[in-house]
Amino acid sequence: MGKLLLLIAGVVSLVAAVPLLFVGTGMMWVDVALTDEAGFITSSPMDAEVDGYALVAAPESVELGPDLVLRPSNLVSLRWTAEGAAGTPEAFLGVGPRDLVDAYLRGTPYAVAEEIEGNEFLLTYRMPSEDGVALASPPAEQSFWIASTSGSGRQELLWDVNASDVAFVLMNADASDGMSFEITLAARVAILRPVASAFLLGGAAALLAGAVLTALAL
Repeated sequence: MGKLLLLIAGVVSLVAAVPLLFVGTGMMWVDVALTDEAGFITSSPMDAEVDGYALVAAPESVELGPDLVLRPSNLVSLRWTAEGAAGTPEAFLGVGPRDLVDAYLRGTPYAVAEEIEGNEFLLTYRMPSEDGVALASPPAEQSFWIASTSGSGRQELLWDVNASDVAFVLMNADASDGMSFEITLAARVAILRPVASAFLLGGAAALLAGAVLTALAL
């Protein structure tokens, strides 16, 4: 009876080791293969063509890797770059409280990124119930931005995450209608390597325990 219990415990430990090692290996691969020297995981370049005044995205709409969804509680920093073609308006990039962003854009048509995965957008448009109006002032003149940047050429916004319920906004700096930019998104994830290491250590321990218990039972 004792050997049977040892065998059952050994098999359970071996079975438990498999998903722990699988998940830990996958997360470690993401950390080693997909991060740059600064620890950022970066998306492929994406063409943002928007028939409206802004492109708005929430962190949870972005997926930079296999099952790697951006959530403010899991992040250290976010980096967003945008560059327009020659002759296009200057770019504005900002991150701000979602309710204040909504209030600023209310009454104008703009796009919301419901999902950003790989190099593809899934956009929906927020259209005013009545005839839309132009924005009263450029985005850089608003005081609610947590972080922002604007100008010609390639613009980069680096934000050390310190708030939740935020929205990222891409606009023409002059608040004009219609946008065309190439953008990239990048994130530095705080928990990736520690969690991967924990899964691998747990899997290795379960594998060793399972092997020992099974050997004792045989």
